[in-house]
Amino acid sequence: MLNQRDLNLRRRPELTPVVTEQTAVWLVVVVLTVSLMVLAFRVDDAVTDVVRANAMGWSKRLAVCISFWGDFLGVMAIGGAICGYAWKKQRRNLKRLIILMMLSAVLSGAASNVLRAVCGRTRPFAKVVPGWYGPTAGTAFWCTSHAYQSFPSSHTAVVAGFLAPLALRGCRIRRRRSFVMSSAVALVGTSVMAWARVWNGSHHVSDVLASAILGLVMGVLVLRKAHINRWLLRLFRGASRIPAVRRAPQCGTISGPV
Repeated sequence: MLNQRDLNLRRRPELTPVVTEQTAVWLVVVVLTVSLMVLAFRVDDAVTDVVRANAMGWSKRLAVCISFWGDFLGVMAIGGAICGYAWKKQRRNLKRLIILMMLSAVLSGAASNVLRAVCGRTRPFAKVVPGWYGPTAGTAFWCTSHAYQSFPSSHTAVVAGFLAPLALRGCRIRRRRSFVMSSAVALVGTSVMAWARVWNGSHHVSDVLASAILGLVMGVLVLRKAHINRWLLRLFRGASRIPAVRRAPQCGTISGPV
């Protein structure tokens, strides 16, 4: 027979931890992101001097080529070609992933264009006084002037947003090889575009780093939206819909041929 002390112990509610494991992980991610951004802002001027002194010859032409073919239209063309191949081969999972990647790239590019119009940061080699002019300094640079659209980089944001769902999907797969390959492709692709934009003299280091973070955030948001996933599943099924289930005959009715 239980005494009063045991009954009180059983009735006592369980204490929940103040900081859960998921909250701790997000805090670490936020602190690391802020630290990287602060470091990037500190090295902007030094990297700009290095680019001004060494960006020439074949490396300059390579950076220009990567920037040209890695723009929004180029990324969408690659995604459309892979999606068409997957559609023809009936690869439903690949089709769904590619459409999510293209959607993430569109959202990342749109968000980056809005942010750089609002921030109004000057480009490294622009023939204007360096600074952050913002949207209230006038309308000469509002979404039109190239010299005041440095932060963030739309090229890098589009590529990072396109490859982020690939890396995040690889994290969910329990096979180590798939995780390593998808993460490597996303990291290398984003890093190459970021290098090209910095070496081309179009952006600062902090610009491309902020764009990579923006693309990753958009990839996370796209993958976490359940209604988007359900809509894509309905889209991919197409004509191969599940036939309706026939109801069982009710009592008092005659089933079968008469």
